[in-house]
Amino acid sequence: MVNKCIEKYIESCKSETKAEEHQQYKSVVDYVVDNSIQAKEYKMPLGVALDTQDCELFGRLYKIAEFNDFVEILLPHLLTLDLGFRAKILDIVG
Repeated sequence: MVNKCIEKYIESCKSETKAEEHQQYKSVVDYVVDNSIQAKEYKMPLGVALDTQDCELFGRLYKIAEFNDFVEILLPHLLTLDLGFRAKILDIVG
């Protein structure tokens, strides 16, 4: 159920979804992301940040994750990212 909610949240970030529906998904995703961060598991939150182009979440993860682990997760995705978003996250890293 949580995975489906994350998928719906990502879809709602990319489309014209009703605000209240988007907010419901966001609440669940924020809860799951926060739990993952507390457990020092960054793969899923980073995936959400990249899929939703959320620079705020990306920056938050960059500040707290171990650099080598972070880069290992990030590198395979860099070439598939929107160029504008890629520039923004490289500014955060850079």
